[in-house]
Amino acid sequence: ICTNTGRNCVTVIDLTRPGLFHEARISDERWDRLSLEVLPGEHLNSLFVKDSHLYVLAHGFNRGSKVAVLDYPSLEIESVIPVENCTGAHNIWISSEDQWIICDSNNGSLRDMKNDRTLWRSGRRMYTRGLAATDSYVLVGGSEMSERASRATSISEVWVLDRHTWKALDCHVLGPYGGVHEVRILDDVDEAHHGRPFKGLSRLLER
Repeated sequence: ICTNTGRNCVTVIDLTRPGLFHEARISDERWDRLSLEVLPGEHLNSLFVKDSHLYVLAHGFNRGSKVAVLDYPSLEIESVIPVENCTGAHNIWISSEDQWIICDSNNGSLRDMKNDRTLWRSGRRMYTRGLAATDSYVLVGGSEMSERASRATSISEVWVLDRHTWKALDCHVLGPYGGVHEVRILDDVDEAHHGRPFKGLSRLLER
């Protein structure tokens, strides 16, 4: 299951049946953007499956972010819920405590949208995108706010938060490697990625 962002839809692919796929949209718009200025779509960027529901996060450009809740696997839309006072959001994780946790990217923070509560804020001009979690820690990707032309060499960082207090324990500034798009825990179960361990760790370390 993936967000087919450019086509403004969610696409489900059956790897055992090549060429077969199922698409679902949350609006009638068929394209995410037509140019840098014409942005008709929702900019779908993240999803999470839990208890026969598919949660899809829409960035929303400058029109406000929202979460669509779809039945899974039918992909029938059950509801579309706006994220109050937020646009440009990334990542969605439905935690074991039933928090709907998202990166409120433009405000450099992490938020429980279901309870309209900011869990953590960086306190400086930074773009949050990328989310991973264990039962003790939460990792959040941080990107320097920069113009599009400078995004390939902007400063990258990863924040380490205490899962229980939501206080920052550390910040690793990685260097001028460009915007962080995703964060993944490799050697433990990653709750923000469906509680799955990373299968390619040995091959990655070999490289």
